[in-house]
Amino acid sequence: MTAVNFQTSTIPGIPLSVYADLGWSSSSAKELIVGVGVAIPVIPNILEVYFPIYTTTGIDAVYNNNIGFVFNIAALNPFELLKNIPH
Repeated sequence: MTAVNFQTSTIPGIPLSVYADLGWSSSSAKELIVGVGVAIPVIPNILEVYFPIYTTTGIDAVYNNNIGFVFNIAALNPFELLKNIPH
């Protein structure tokens, strides 16, 4: 499987971004799989939730299996958090 992901912020000050995924798999190399949606940073740089809006696999499969999230546990390092507290 080969995939390319793009993400860009929308309007400054609004915590939403738009993403697009393009992918090919070895089983169907001629078929391009596309997904487009909205990402919401619940806790910036720590937790983001991805809501698909369109996918070429069918609209019925969009919300059944494809809501995703990113949880950056490395950003919760207590020693780094303490270093970043203003003195």
